Amino acid sequence: EDTFATTPAEILKEKESKKKEKQERESGKRDRRKGRRSSTAHGKKDDGDGDDTLIGDALQEFGKNNFIEKGWIDSYFETHNDKDADQRARQLEQWQQAIKKGLKNAVLEQYEYFVEASAEMTKMGKEVVDLKTLVETQVETIKEMTKMGK
Repeated sequence: EDTFATTPAEILKEKESKKKEKQERESGKRDRRKGRRSSTAHGKKDDGDGDDTLIGDALQEFGKNNFIEKGWIDSYFETHNDKDADQRARQLEQWQQAIKKGLKNAVLEQYEYFVEASAEMTKMGKEVVDLKTLVETQVETIKEMTKMGK
């Protein structure tokens, strides 16, 4: 049953699970879709594993349904000082950048699927028109043959 993700955390979790499912399906198999290129085919180095780890860490800490920002900050400063906060802020910025990159890549991937599907639908539309023309020609031929037989 497909459901729509409603929060950024759910979107990222869904993206991660779909990515894992896709990797499992395609392990050792070549992508059969025409024109499909991997990120390395575009000249980009695939460094998703590091970002995936960062996103996973961020989701583990902040992806809870009942996350309360003020409570998290209060809890953090109970056991950490201002110097620790600077380092933690850098880590949070890294997480934010990884999440942004992950969301951007997910949007681009979905756009690729959209373009492929649009092209396929255009091709199918042309095939339907061709079939319709063929059927119309056959109907006319049958009518003519029926007239000749009478």
